[in-house]
Amino acid sequence: MVKRVSLVLAATLVLATAPAHAGAPITWTSFQPISPTLSPYPPGCSGSTTGTLYPGTEVEPWIATNPRDNGNSIAVWQQDRYSNGGANSLRAAYSSNNQWRNPANQPAFTLCSGGTIPTVNAFERASDPWVTFASDGHVAYFMALAINQSRALDSAMTVSRSFDGGATWEQTPQVLKYDASFNVLNDKNSMTADRSDPMTAYAIWDRLVFPNERSKGRSFENAAAYYGPTWFTRTTNGGDSWEPARKIWDPGQEHHNSGRNDQSIGNQIVQTGNGDLVDIFDWINNDNGGGGKGYKVAALRSTDHGQTWSNAILVSRFIPGVVSDPTTGDPVRTGDIIPEVAVDPRSNSNTVYAIWQGGSASSRSSIYFSKSSDGGRSWSTPTIVNKAPAAEAFTPAIRVDNDGRIAITYYDFRNDDASPPLTTDYWSIASTDGGNSWSESHISGPFDQRTAAVARGYFLGDYAGLSADNADVFRAVFGQSTGTPPAHESDIEESDGD
Repeated sequence: MVKRVSLVLAATLVLATAPAHAGAPITWTSFQPISPTLSPYPPGCSGSTTGTLYPGTEVEPWIATNPRDNGNSIAVWQQDRYSNGGANSLRAAYSSNNQWRNPANQPAFTLCSGGTIPTVNAFERASDPWVTFASDGHVAYFMALAINQSRALDSAMTVSRSFDGGATWEQTPQVLKYDASFNVLNDKNSMTADRSDPMTAYAIWDRLVFPNERSKGRSFENAAAYYGPTWFTRTTNGGDSWEPARKIWDPGQEHHNSGRNDQSIGNQIVQTGNGDLVDIFDWINNDNGGGGKGYKVAALRSTDHGQTWSNAILVSRFIPGVVSDPTTGDPVRTGDIIPEVAVDPRSNSNTVYAIWQGGSASSRSSIYFSKSSDGGRSWSTPTIVNKAPAAEAFTPAIRVDNDGRIAITYYDFRNDDASPPLTTDYWSIASTDGGNSWSESHISGPFDQRTAAVARGYFLGDYAGLSADNADVFRAVFGQSTGTPPAHESDIEESDGD
């Protein structure tokens, strides 16, 4: 069975002189692949023998654009995905004058990408790629979850820096948090540079605690019944050093110690116009205490650049939008428990937007949108915004340009029928009135998602990337699968892994 997922970059230019009315759609141009055609790694380079490896697959991309150079962006992704967690390594591409290039070197997050000794600095696999630029563009941070699957089941939060817009990277990543314990997994990281201080950046993730080694090895982020507080660290010297990582939110404390098997996941920080930090995440509540069992999009706030944090603020309850092939019922792994967040970048704005996928009356998975005009303290009643409400829509991304225009991208199955191909398209919607109305554009597709890697279902990533630059250009980086579908439905199995 041959499977292939390639990353495609699309860009749109929203001219400042164009009429700013709610019906104006985004026009997407400059489509080009930015990932390698084949695997760059030799067979067996990871030393890991568990799970199914899909060489040549690139999944779960993220993108950041240099705030001081609109022609310079960096995209990052997982390279060579495994069915039971992680990839051979993470890779990056960068643009110079809007021309995409391969860096001279890649960070050695794993053995496959240059690590030589299996220690804390050299792991079998990596996952959860993330990239962000300092406010003056002098440094870019590439963050990764590094894991061992067949040796010790240890994990670490790691970061590499580039001082030339992604052309070269620090070879040996710094370790922000390492856990050798069989019972702990650091998971689902993100990193955000401070909007005004070029020396400060914030890293955040959840840290799952499992009752035993067996649970950890079979669960990862699928472990909704395990304890997972939010952890955080920051740098104030441009990444030369990082503060000791610490727990900033504990679901057990929220529930007066009754939530010891609750967790957060998908933590992501934005910064408002007055400098406050807002962390949006999924609060998975498995106890009936503290407001009831279930899933909640929630927010934390910090008014002192991450030194202290508020208690959790409810954005909305939701039922995760679990997706499957409408014809066969085969599972499709998506960002069903990962909310996304964006901030209005205008200097006088404290408006924050949150989106997520959830079940609705019309579809198993719809795209929900909520807005806060007071820096995350209170939130509007969520509305469904995807334009084909009966279709399963999933894995949304959101960004806002300097004119306040909101862009949301997502996949859906509206063009799928009862034939074998799992016909998938990628779309965008845009709003110039704060989310009251939306116009739609087709970005790419159709393609057959049955040719994707399989990791708890057909897998393109738990998230996709979207950026907006100072010239109001949106750039989307996302996966499209090509290749040969599995010979039998039994090839699609429920597998574990990050």
